[in-house]
Amino acid sequence: MGRYKFSIRALFLSVIFLGTGLALGLNIEYMWFSRFGALVVLCGVISEYSLLQLELSTLYSALKGQGAAEFGNTGISD
Repeated sequence: MGRYKFSIRALFLSVIFLGTGLALGLNIEYMWFSRFGALVVLCGVISEYSLLQLELSTLYSALKGQGAAEFGNTGISD
């Protein structure tokens, strides 16, 4: 759970931005909803990038030391 802390925070922040944008869009001016929508998308992209980096690091650590040992290789290079 600790590994996903940054992604969870980014998603929580996007929910806050969504609620704020919806409230401002309904009460003040409708353009606020679209402006906060851009922030929601940005937080989603940040969260997905963070999750992708975690998965790639897990994959690379699992592949470390694997490879064609019969040819004298020590493993798959990064």
